[in-house]
Amino acid sequence: MIWQSKVLSDSFSKLKSLTVENCEKLLTVFPFTEATFLNLEQLTITHLKNLEMIWHNKVHADSLSKLKSLRVENCKKLHFPIWN
Repeated sequence: MIWQSKVLSDSFSKLKSLTVENCEKLLTVFPFTEATFLNLEQLTITHLKNLEMIWHNKVHADSLSKLKSLRVENCKKLHFPIWN
């Protein structure tokens, strides 16, 4: 788990790029639904062999309105759709 506690809704509002890679035990990248990613432009998720989902629940559409690139590679256990 990357985050062990709840996060505030605007905790990631300025984040533009996020890369998560080579975390063998990680099951979910974002285990919370409160956070918004208003400025996230690039999300890269690679080599997470036990990853089952990216978001624990559906993400509000406005939360990812600036996303230009979503790259997911070598995540063999990832379920589709990519949220629960």
